[in-house]
Amino acid sequence: RRRSTTAGILVGLIALVAAFFGISRSLPRSQPPTLPPSNAPTLPLLKPSDNAPSLIPSGCEQVTVKRAVDGDTVELSDGRRVRYFGIDTPEHNEPFFNEAKQFNAALVEGKTVWIELDIEKTDKYGRTLAFLWINEGGARMVNAEILRAGLARVYTPGPDAKHKDALAA
Repeated sequence: RRRSTTAGILVGLIALVAAFFGISRSLPRSQPPTLPPSNAPTLPLLKPSDNAPSLIPSGCEQVTVKRAVDGDTVELSDGRRVRYFGIDTPEHNEPFFNEAKQFNAALVEGKTVWIELDIEKTDKYGRTLAFLWINEGGARMVNAEILRAGLARVYTPGPDAKHKDALAA
């Protein structure tokens, strides 16, 4: 009698597993969300912050951004790569990488921007370290805009001190 009960339970479990897999195969599969191509970002830009300066800081170099490399790095039309001071965005294998890159592209790709250097001029990869400024609705620091959008974290290693308070706010 014990064998027939065990066999019955085993047959029942096999039937349950077979039914589950049969039903799950017939259910529609959800598709992962598709993002717009990085060359045509559609993310909305934030309105300038209330404490944004009205002028680009003096001593900045005017340049044109060729493309956004990721959320915190751009390539300029002259071939230089610029890494943003004070922020760190997700890397290729991390969540929100595409969103950070697209937001950065929407802010600066193909546009004239101003780069502001600090004490440290380059990183260990040879990229120029800078604060990027755009002049849309007043002067806006790109580094801070990416932070305000929630797509970066504050990252301030080293001796550089410019704008630390603005980024931490």
